[in-house]
Amino acid sequence: ASEYGVEVIGRLPLDITIREKTDSGNPVVASEADSAVARAYLDLADKVGVGIQQLASSQGAGPTITVSDD
Repeated sequence: ASEYGVEVIGRLPLDITIREKTDSGNPVVASEADSAVARAYLDLADKVGVGIQQLASSQGAGPTITVSDD
């Protein structure tokens, strides 16, 4: 990340439970909500949400679009 000048906002574990739960149709975040693996995903989702909110608020209003019959 430092080589490219980007911030690391989270790290996701490589855990066999993720594949097993996903393959069976039960995401680990739903099936093992109190686990460290689920917490890592939820923490990252929170950080992404905050980042999107900050970006949206810093962008200001979008362009004005006018439609006319000229």
